[in-house]
Amino acid sequence: MHFDWQFFWKSLVTPSGPFLDGLVLTIVISVVAMVLAIAVGLIVALMRRSRYAAVRWCASVYIWVIRGTPLLVQLVLIYTGLAAVGLYQFHDVSLLGLSVKAAVQAAILGLMINESAYIAEIIRAGLDSVSKGQFEAAASLGMKPGKVMRWIIVPQSLRVMVPPLGNSFNGMMKTTSVLSVIGVSEMFLVTQSISSYTFHTFEIFIVAVFRTYRKLFQFVETYFHFHHFYLLLLDLRFLIFYYSLLFLHGFYKRHHEFGICKAVIIPAVFGHMHAIEIVS
Repeated sequence: MHFDWQFFWKSLVTPSGPFLDGLVLTIVISVVAMVLAIAVGLIVALMRRSRYAAVRWCASVYIWVIRGTPLLVQLVLIYTGLAAVGLYQFHDVSLLGLSVKAAVQAAILGLMINESAYIAEIIRAGLDSVSKGQFEAAASLGMKPGKVMRWIIVPQSLRVMVPPLGNSFNGMMKTTSVLSVIGVSEMFLVTQSISSYTFHTFEIFIVAVFRTYRKLFQFVETYFHFHHFYLLLLDLRFLIFYYSLLFLHGFYKRHHEFGICKAVIIPAVFGHMHAIEIVS
């Protein structure tokens, strides 16, 4: 048995149509599932921070059950288990002129549920990283809890949440190989089909590795460029306003004998705000 270099370079440079279709489907499923998982994870994270014990308990049980069971088991239960007990059966649907197969719907739902449990803890940790003084400073201005969370807490917690969210997306994209079990024609299943009739297993799977990691590297490069650009703007804008405020604080304290306000709101990037408590 020898390595077929000609087949390898041909598959790498000019991949077949089914191979590219599997790669595109893998990326689409990953992106859609990640967006939905972030939305569900945010809800679960807020439930974990609720003042009501029953709500916190429900969120904790959800995270414990989802993180404690394998993704493969969850996919099989969603796709075949629900249909077996008569609760729900997936059917092919048409969405915006595109046909979405039943297995793809189950795959997106399964990845979303599985990833949302991990993202909920990421979001909760990010929200907890913001000091309580931010809440108190905003509350002293009469801001409602919803506005405090939207305009002050969430923007500041992004610097903590974004890096692990990027890692979660990379991990989930590589985990899509288990979707072949429920019949999704993603990267692994297409590559396995090509190797079955070409008998070039080693070569075609190496091509799949190169192609997958190329897409991952492109995503990581774009993500880090955006992330560092966002943090750079945020830090520069914040520092300018913060030190300007400290200067005014010292000026008025020297020339006027009255107490300094306890809290101010400073605009930040993209319309977000920081609540800063000034200690006199």
